[in-house]
Amino acid sequence: MNKIIDNNRLRENYPSFAIPTSIYEIIFVNRDMKKEVMDKVLNHIHDCTQYSIDTESEMSNNQLALIQIHTIPRELPSLVILIELAQLPREESYTYVKITEMFQLIFRSKNELYSWGNMNVELKPVKDLFTWLILGDLINIQPHFPGWYDWARTQCRVQNLTHRIDVNRDVGNTTQNHLLSLSPCSCHRASPYESHQLWSLQQAFIYGCNLFIDKANTLNHWSSSLTSEHSPLPYARRQKMIKYATYDVMAVTYLAQPIIQRWTFKKMKKMNINEMFITFKSSKLPPL
Repeated sequence: MNKIIDNNRLRENYPSFAIPTSIYEIIFVNRDMKKEVMDKVLNHIHDCTQYSIDTESEMSNNQLALIQIHTIPRELPSLVILIELAQLPREESYTYVKITEMFQLIFRSKNELYSWGNMNVELKPVKDLFTWLILGDLINIQPHFPGWYDWARTQCRVQNLTHRIDVNRDVGNTTQNHLLSLSPCSCHRASPYESHQLWSLQQAFIYGCNLFIDKANTLNHWSSSLTSEHSPLPYARRQKMIKYATYDVMAVTYLAQPIIQRWTFKKMKKMNINEMFITFKSSKLPPL
């Protein structure tokens, strides 16, 4: 109940994270997937080397039920691939074989897959489901967020200080030293977490981006079909779940580039949203 109250409070106090529908397309991977749609996915991911990945579990038994994969292509639109694990076709079917091929392409060597959480752990239940190996680089950006956030606040403080000293250019060193001691980052609050704690994705967006990600649909019946007319879930509820699953994985992409390339808050604010979702030059994250 407290999580629901907290979620509603944040919704009222922060602007919502919004993504133009023109820059992504949602693909459902299930037993009803058409051949031409699968061919489109395979063609798209063949030239794609960066992805974000997330998972959702069925609320009734906590079993992995949905895998979300967001492609980070050279040119938009990207694809949000929603793999409904409880709705997959028979193993001997053409579609199942192509799903296996899709996984092999996405997780192939030299690919980078960003996540908010340990995907080696989250994907373990399905490693026996498909005959594929994770050869790509699984990059969990969650533990790197605190270091980036503190660094970005420092840069904000330096920029603020530079401006204030520039305005007071004619004052003496004593005044400049005084300004140095009075120039904290005023636009982003200090971390609410202890140094050993991991940030939630929602709090990372609140503090780092001043944006709200709705977590109201986290606990849900993810093993039920998201698209079938025979689904036990009402249409309106399924639409909310689809939007949640889409935004949750795209939120990882949104933060990946700023964390990896060490963007300042100022740069994040100035950046066109389209540029947040295309291929970028990666670099090795610092050791934790």
